[in-house]
Amino acid sequence: MMEKLRTAANSLIIKIIFGLIIVAFIFTGFGSFLDFGPNIENDKQLYIAKINGEGISRAAYEKELQMALKNSKNLSENDPLIKELSQSIISNLINDVLSYELADSLDLNISDEQVKNQIRQQDIFFVNGAFNQERYLNILALANYTPDAYANGLRSAMKKNQLLDALISTNFVIPKDSDISALFNQTRTVYLSNYGLSNVEGDFSVSDEEIKEYYNQNKQSFNHPTRLKMEYLINPYPEIKNKVMISNSMVEQYYADGKPGTMSLAKQSFSILSFNSLAKANAEYKKLMAMKTKNRLNVKMDDLGWFNKDDQIVSLLGNQKLTAVGSISKPINQSGRYYIVRLDKIKEAQKLPLNYVRGNIIELLKTEEANKIYNEQQIRLEKAAKLPTIDEISKASGLPVIQSKWTTENELYSIGRFPTIHDIIFSDLMIKDGKPTNTISDIIYAPEYQSSFIIQVTDYQEPGIKDLEEVKDDIKDFLIAKKKKENFAIDVENIIAKMNKEQSAGNVQFVQRATFSRNNNSNKLLNQDTIDKIFSVVPDPKTGEVFGGTIENDINARLFVLTSIKDGQITDISNQLQLDYMGFNYDYIIDDLRSHAKIEMMDDN
Repeated sequence: MMEKLRTAANSLIIKIIFGLIIVAFIFTGFGSFLDFGPNIENDKQLYIAKINGEGISRAAYEKELQMALKNSKNLSENDPLIKELSQSIISNLINDVLSYELADSLDLNISDEQVKNQIRQQDIFFVNGAFNQERYLNILALANYTPDAYANGLRSAMKKNQLLDALISTNFVIPKDSDISALFNQTRTVYLSNYGLSNVEGDFSVSDEEIKEYYNQNKQSFNHPTRLKMEYLINPYPEIKNKVMISNSMVEQYYADGKPGTMSLAKQSFSILSFNSLAKANAEYKKLMAMKTKNRLNVKMDDLGWFNKDDQIVSLLGNQKLTAVGSISKPINQSGRYYIVRLDKIKEAQKLPLNYVRGNIIELLKTEEANKIYNEQQIRLEKAAKLPTIDEISKASGLPVIQSKWTTENELYSIGRFPTIHDIIFSDLMIKDGKPTNTISDIIYAPEYQSSFIIQVTDYQEPGIKDLEEVKDDIKDFLIAKKKKENFAIDVENIIAKMNKEQSAGNVQFVQRATFSRNNNSNKLLNQDTIDKIFSVVPDPKTGEVFGGTIENDINARLFVLTSIKDGQITDISNQLQLDYMGFNYDYIIDDLRSHAKIEMMDDN
């Protein structure tokens, strides 16, 4: 919002709107916001500012402010931006008054006919697309204006417009000025590098006292939910399988033995005839059976395609089996229609190339060996499971005891995330009266991990605050990162200055090449601030390069080295430049009028 206000305050269009346009219904004529008269004690109540001794009505200012607030619905009553908006409105009212005074001082002539035509062109007075005298008078009455007062205010405004049109709009652009378009259309090539907190060097140590102080000041941020710790044994199928190694000789032997997975499946090709009655199907069946096999295969049927043996074609054939090429089925009833199926071709199973099936063979062998190891281990675990302590079970089964970190009820990473385990460790079997029961679980199988567990809960805590020792390392990392963030901007500036001084990238790796135009960032590789920075730096005259960068946030910066500049094509931009010149002229005129005017602010705005 701040940027929008600043942009609006400096925009040529906004200046022209505030300085040149009369808004119907508001009647910001010369007399509508100026109160003429002698100074009185309650000036501050009547005026927002005085220009050359004449006051700008506070009521007119309030009206403009309320209109602006109405159009800025995102601003709350206490928003600090309201003050900036207020200052902008006062500044524009002062500019407007100075423009009116200048126009009046030059005694510019606006005829009665011109004022009359202007009034007749204002849409607010139209009925059915044409000026309506009765509506005109009614609206003026509602606004407490007489026709003469409104005409005089309008005449003053037209004088001002006539003056500013003459001073601002008569500028011109010479053809040579369009050479600046070569800069507008310029492209620049850079190499980019990310620079983050991890790159910041220096002593960022944190003392124990700093850690303790932060902990004491922020204890509530170290809350923990209900949680527990476990000791457990695991017969881990995935780990067992990962450790199984299959040699080439094992693969080749399996392949030579022609075991499952080395042969292609036998395939059969079928065709079909369809009939709408059993009588027709039987007649055709008898006719086909009377033919020799060769002739029967020549009968045109609808192709069903190739099927593996024991594929879905079996359900269609029912108990009928077609084993010889050319054999046909008896009519088959399917939902009121009758079918005759013919076996057209057979492809026998063939041995597949070794390289084609190597991966499948390795997987089969690994699974076979893993199952064997897992099952043997599971037998040992089941025999040991009845022993009284977790250590004895571990010794008898050969499985190590694993101690968990804190596990919560909404765990995402520990074995507590598996439902079969979660339901037991947080049950009354394991926890009673807020304490572990020291019960050792039966063997629990977790299908998600294809592994079995024996578990004992060793510690339990209700919701509370973590001890300092538990969070000490986290606080240390946080405070170091905080110190780095505080020095990040300075570090980035220093590294850029160092690279430019030494004309060397040093330890910074610039690896990503990109070319940009001034106003085209369609690939969104960089933000606009970095693009603007790239086009603002000046290359070293000797090397033709320059280092630069911008800080994107408190943990990351974009560094670049500019390596190439290419001027763009010269194009006619006279219209754009003329708008810029109009803005400059308006600023010069207003600045000059302000320098010669006595401006008194009634408030501390």
